[in-house]
Formats: sequence, structure tokens, C-alpha cells
Amino acid sequence: MNLSLTLSKERWLVCGGWGVVASAALVFYLETVLRHTSNWLTYEGSYRLLILALGLYMTWQRKSHFKLLQTKPSIISGSALTALGCFLAICGDRSSTLLLQDASFIITSLGVIWLLLGVGYLKAFWVCAAYLAFILPVFEESLKHLSSCLQIIGAWIAASVLKAMGISVFVSGQLLELPHITLNVIEECSGVHHITSLLALAIPVSVLSQKSSFAKVIFILSAGLFGVFANGLRIALIGIWTTEFKSGPIHGPFDLLYVSFILFSGSAFILLIGLLSKKIPVRLIGRTAVEYFTIAGKRAGRQGSSQNAERHERSGGVPPFTKEGEMKRSVAAIVTALSIFVVAGSYLNWCVPIPVDLETQLSSFPKVINEWRGSDSSISDTPFAALQAPAYLNRVYEDDLGNEVTLYVGYFARQEQGKELVNDVFDWMHRQAKTVVIQVDSEVAEIKQTTVDQPGKKKIFYLWYDINGRIITSEYAAKFFTLHDALFKRKTNGAIAVIVAEENVDADVKAIRESHAQFIKRIFPLIKKHLVKT
Repeated sequence: MNLSLTLSKERWLVCGGWGVVASAALVFYLETVLRHTSNWLTYEGSYRLLILALGLYMTWQRKSHFKLLQTKPSIISGSALTALGCFLAICGDRSSTLLLQDASFIITSLGVIWLLLGVGYLKAFWVCAAYLAFILPVFEESLKHLSSCLQIIGAWIAASVLKAMGISVFVSGQLLELPHITLNVIEECSGVHHITSLLALAIPVSVLSQKSSFAKVIFILSAGLFGVFANGLRIALIGIWTTEFKSGPIHGPFDLLYVSFILFSGSAFILLIGLLSKKIPVRLIGRTAVEYFTIAGKRAGRQGSSQNAERHERSGGVPPFTKEGEMKRSVAAIVTALSIFVVAGSYLNWCVPIPVDLETQLSSFPKVINEWRGSDSSISDTPFAALQAPAYLNRVYEDDLGNEVTLYVGYFARQEQGKELVNDVFDWMHRQAKTVVIQVDSEVAEIKQTTVDQPGKKKIFYLWYDINGRIITSEYAAKFFTLHDALFKRKTNGAIAVIVAEENVDADVKAIRESHAQFIKRIFPLIKKHLVKT
């Protein structure tokens, strides 16, 4: 009896330690958690609440299985994975990469389970944890690079549907020209977010309705393909709706043709296919598909379940981790986990990058460069305003022949989330961009060039980054060197330079481009010299 009371006290002490570790993890990832939970309350992110509910329900359905597992803290392996997750969180913070922070949250969570509970719990829980990862935008960000393709595919599907219905339409890339309206399938209309959510909902239904692994994969892929088709159909319905109701809302009554149309129609498609499959009884649709989904996770711990049950019975119903002699290992695992979070949190909050100011203000940049004369211009109506650079230069230069170019230089003394060089503002400049090599005196430099077609003219953008004197064109390389300097030099300063030029369709393109090339050759070393730090 005394042994049972002692073990009961130990049990509550260990559970209390787990609670302290969970609190420390919550504090460490508080910014990430708040960022995601606030998104759940928006129209676009509300579907994540459903995924969270399904994931938690899957975990709850397996509570009896978890009780039979023996707790064996894996201090070395678990602490290594936890430390790796915390390190990635620091890297994500210092490089202002949200995707890295989100991925680190998943890795750290699995590491803590491995550290405190052991490999048995890790194997049993990883299926549920992997599914819960859909609440984080890791998959969405991974698919974001396909958004331009999804835009074009959506426009093509919509055009095909409209032509099949006898409606005149001209499609050019992501633009749909109808007799009464021009529809531009922008990035937000690519359907990436809702296709991802559709894939997340298709996973439990596939496990319930399909027998073989191959059939499950085909089912999930079919759900994704249907999401792509549904987006094209949605765009076509917008064209039909605006034909009949020109003064009405573009997304139809009650916003029925909003991008959420993909999720709603896709959910109906998934359930319909599930009902038509032989394995799934109709009466189970209203029950829990996730209940059957957890079968996949049960296989991980099934082998030792009978042995654990015997131990559980012999210990008088006391979970295995409370056995006499195992308390020290559990306490050591808790202390190790807390130490990792304390060290990582201390570094994250106290070893912050130091601001690095320029020796001279950007406003003192030369206004006269050979035959080019410049005048300052406002950035309020330009895409550069969204970058929110603390120090910037926006100037229009004109030569004797009337050729104009716009020079923008933005400088960050210290980068942080929301105020950084590489973000969504200039994503479109990197798409379909090509690298241009220029010869500046004895130096060869590479910059990016992007051309944007406009009615009657073309706009050409030349872009490069300056990270502590390194001339970089890749946004990924800019992130990497920013992280490198943050970890080894405690600096995250950097600059971006953009030159914007125009070409009229009826102008001498060769002469204009030669003029632009000469301007870049003259201004390139001046910018590099002007970005000298204190």
C-alpha cells in the first residue's frame, strides 16, 4: 500500500514536470502559436480548426493504447531532435523565415515526445502528429511555388468550360478576356490554400474507404486534381455569373464563388467517392473516419502491447513510468528538456543582432551621373512601399535623349520578421527572371532581369541584393547569408537595389537597352561604395 502511494506521488511529480516542459515549449513558440491561432479566426484559415479537431480526436481515440505503452525516456536521441528543432526555430527567427519556424515546431514536438516518453510513444504518435502538421502552412508554402502554374491551369480550365458553353473568351496566360469583363487569376485565386486543406481532409477518408496503399494514394491525388479542376470551374462560373449580372458581386451571391468553393465542392466529391467505394459502409460516414485512420498508428506499437498490458496489470494499474527506480530517468529527461528550452530561449531573446547604420545617408547619393540627371520621387504608388525599408532612395534618372530609369535602394540596419529584404513583395520579380552578367571595370557582376508586359510597352526590372558587400541575386542565397551573419557576426543588415526601365513597342529597343546597360555599369559601383557600413 505504501509503495502504491509512493508511486502515485511520483506519477504526479512526473506529470507536473511534463506540464512544466509543455509550458516552457509554449513560451518558446508563443509567437508562432499566436500567429497561427489568430489565422484560424479568419475566413481563409478557419478550415484549420476542423483539421485540429480531427487530429485531436484521433489522438483521443487512442488513449487506451497509449496507456499500455511503457515510458522509456530517450535522453540522448530525444534531446538531439529537440535541440535540432530549437536550433531551426532560431535560424527561422534570425533569417525571418516563417516556413523554417513552422517546420521547427513539428520537429521539436516530436523530439519532446521522444525525450520524455520514449521511442514507443514516438512511433505510436507520429501518424497523428504528421496529420496535425496540416494546421501549419508548411505544405501550403511548399506548394506556393506552383501557384503561378495553378493560375495558368485555372485560367485554361475556365476558358475550356466557357468555350464549351458557347461563350466567347480569349485566354492569355492567367488573363481571361470576355466580351464584358477581363478576369485576372491572381496568386490569391490559385487555390493553393484550399487544395492543401482538401488533401488534408482526403487522408482519413482514403484510409477508411480504400483497401490498398496504392488505392489510398490514388484517392488522395484525385482529391488534389479535383481541387485544381474545381478552381477552374469556379472561375468559369464567375464569368457566367458576371455575364448575367454585370452589376452584381463578382463572386456571386453570398460569395459562393469565393476560393472556399474548392473546399466545399471537394469535400462533397470526397464523400461521394467514399460512398461509392466497396469498403465503406454508408452508416459509417456519419461516424468517425479518423477512428479507422488511427489503425495505421496502432501498428507501430502493437508488437509490445501485450507485454505492456501484463506489466500494467502487475503494477496494480500504475503506469509503467512510475515504477520504483525509473523516477530518476524521468526527472533527468524533464531537466534536459527544460535546459534545452532555457538555453535556446535565452539565446533567442538576449543575443539579438546589432543594428548596422550606413556611413552616409542614401539621400546623399549623386543626382548627376555623367549624362544622367536624377530627381527624387515618391514611393507611395510603387510596389517598393510595401517593403517598408527604414532607409531608402527612390529616384528617377533621365539622360539627354529622354530615356528614363527609376532607381530604388532599400536598406535595413537590422532585419526582423515583417521588415526584411526577402518577402512576398518582390516574389513576382524572381519568377521567370533571368541572370544578366555585366562587366564593371575589372569586376564581373550578376543581376536579375525580369520583363513585365503592359499595353503598348514593357517594363524591365533589374534586381540584386547587397548582404555585407556580397552581391547576390538569389533570394535563397540572401536568406542564407543573412542567417550566416546573424549567427556568426550578430548582424542582419542588408540592402536591395532595383532599377526599373521602360521600352515602348515602337521604339528602338536595341538602343534603349544599350542605354540602360551603360547606366547600370556606371551606377553599380556607386551603389556598392555608398553602402559602406559604420
